[in-house]
Amino acid sequence: MAMIRRRAAYDPLQASIQPRWLTVRTFGGGLLDARRLEPGTDLVRTFLTAMLELLDAGWRLGEFASSSGAVRHERANEKRMLAIEEQDPEGSGRVAWSGQCVHCDD
Repeated sequence: MAMIRRRAAYDPLQASIQPRWLTVRTFGGGLLDARRLEPGTDLVRTFLTAMLELLDAGWRLGEFASSSGAVRHERANEKRMLAIEEQDPEGSGRVAWSGQCVHCDD
């Protein structure tokens, strides 16, 4: 009987020895805010705390994608994405999140 190999699932909220960034972006991919997270930061706690802060500020949380470490949120007509990113969003002119939400209609 042949064994089926499974790819290891990527967990963007797993602790890392590399820095990560907590970002808020527009749906066009524009960076609104970025905070560097030091290596070893509890990314789950950081992400949950940021989501609670959004709720306290009147934002409504939408689609959450654990495979990408991102959550959609909106208030009135404004839509944004909160995410944990691997790449420095302001470094070397690279945008770490392209503004595409695989679970979103817009």
